[in-house]
Amino acid sequence: MIKYVLGLIIVLAIVIVAVTIGRIMINVITFNYIVAESQFQLSTLVAILFGFGLILGWLITGFFYLKLKFKNMSLARQVKRQTLQINELTTTRDKAVMLELLFLLLPIAAAYGWYMGHRSAKKDQEDISNKLSVIMSRGQSPF
Repeated sequence: MIKYVLGLIIVLAIVIVAVTIGRIMINVITFNYIVAESQFQLSTLVAILFGFGLILGWLITGFFYLKLKFKNMSLARQVKRQTLQINELTTTRDKAVMLELLFLLLPIAAAYGWYMGHRSAKKDQEDISNKLSVIMSRGQSPF
């Protein structure tokens, strides 16, 4: 909002200066352009050329502003697309890492399961041997 108010104040100041200068310069000059020749008051010629320059400046500024705006939109779309690609690759990489960990841990889990099963079978056999020894030491028949 402040930007627009300051812009309006600057434009009003330029118009006031132009009107003041226009009141002072009342000389009539001959202006030759390619096709014809005209006579203008100096203040009128300055005002016309100033207005033409102002309009030309706004057109050039608008052109570059729109060019930057379109470039900004294009880059925003590119960032969005690349963000989606990065998320997809990260998810794919995470899945690949999990799969690698699965293949790494699967043999370890199998070996640990074999060890625990072997240990459990050995303990069961020792328990049976101990029960048989106790029964045999009492003089009883195991059958």
